[in-house]
Amino acid sequence: MTCGAVAWAALTLAMSGCSSWAPWQAKSVPVTADQFNSRNAPEGLEARVVVPARVFAPPTVDVVERVDAGPDATFVERDEAITTTMPDGTTTSIRTGPEETAAILPAGRPWPVDGLVGQINGKAIYADEFLKGMSDRLAQAGKNQDRAVGRRTIVSLVSERFEEEVNNRLIISEAESSIPPEAREGLFQWLRTLQEEEIAERGGTRSAATASLQDQFGMTVEQFLERRKNMALAGDLIRRRIAPRAIVSWRDIERAYERAIDEYAPGAKIVIGRILLRTGEDAAKIEDAKAQFAAGVDFRTVAASLNILNDGVWLEKTLGPEGMDGLTDVREEMRVALKELPVGAPSEALVLGPATVWVAVLSREQPPARSLYDSDVQLRLRAELERQRMMYEQNRYFAALRSRWISDDIDEMRVRLIDIALRRYMQ
Repeated sequence: MTCGAVAWAALTLAMSGCSSWAPWQAKSVPVTADQFNSRNAPEGLEARVVVPARVFAPPTVDVVERVDAGPDATFVERDEAITTTMPDGTTTSIRTGPEETAAILPAGRPWPVDGLVGQINGKAIYADEFLKGMSDRLAQAGKNQDRAVGRRTIVSLVSERFEEEVNNRLIISEAESSIPPEAREGLFQWLRTLQEEEIAERGGTRSAATASLQDQFGMTVEQFLERRKNMALAGDLIRRRIAPRAIVSWRDIERAYERAIDEYAPGAKIVIGRILLRTGEDAAKIEDAKAQFAAGVDFRTVAASLNILNDGVWLEKTLGPEGMDGLTDVREEMRVALKELPVGAPSEALVLGPATVWVAVLSREQPPARSLYDSDVQLRLRAELERQRMMYEQNRYFAALRSRWISDDIDEMRVRLIDIALRRYMQ
């Protein structure tokens, strides 16, 4: 019998009310669409894949605010991050941007919000962005009880920061413009490699690397790579344009050694003793001193017996290249006598006007000298000279760049920034 015939026979029996259909009905089980849902499955039908509900939970945004109330304003720092579930079920927090700071001012307190102070090579400088990174130091300086000192500190901080910003932008612009076309592809490849290495070291994913860089430096991957690129370009430009001009010769090292001779070959440190008695009034003491010295008594013992101040200790001096002749604040007769004396031995009695004087070298210490031909001395002198030459050549180079790149007046931009900083932070 064919399948079609069986189906037709079954339909005929059902229509005729035949009792042979009843056993089939008793064994049938109704099925609904809900039973295909694992939550409503009949007993015995277990789900094969269980996915925690938290995996499907949407990311949450966490906002942290810190309030610092001061006498001049209430500062509110706001930090925002997104917490999301990773494919392995762990959670991670990704900062959405750098911290933001706002100020809630009391009534009547002016607060310059922002302002375009000028342009450097076509790139604008805004006061709010410029002052943000140094706001803590400026606020601390503005709280100084001495307003003159606080004002000078703010002016100095803003001026130094402005000089750094100008120099950085100038040298980066010059470095970018000097890259030959054939080297640009190599630079881009280096940046791609650097990005891959940085992401690999900071978790292996871009989101993990972004979170790590935000926590450590407060910047994104792109901002971090831009900084590394600028540092590399600036370093290369300095090596090519400035370093070759900072040449130090052997004669320069010799002159530097001669200028610092007191540091590398210091003179002896001596302590000079003196006994001074009045020739007429202290005749008895003079004879007593002569007798003690003839008997070989120590200089300081003789001075103590005669009640001389500090037991005869008079001067402490460091000898220069001229030796005793360099002691110009000591009378010539005393200098001549001291030159011939061993340590501790008294001089002959010197009659100087109304006084009779004995002098002696009580102690002599000679610090070790370091020769010019000491390699450590040469390296130290060369490093110091190279640093000085680099600073000099760098300043010259920056001055040339300013005349070429900057369109706005430098002093006017500095004055605007200082003015805004003083109005913000001086109490």
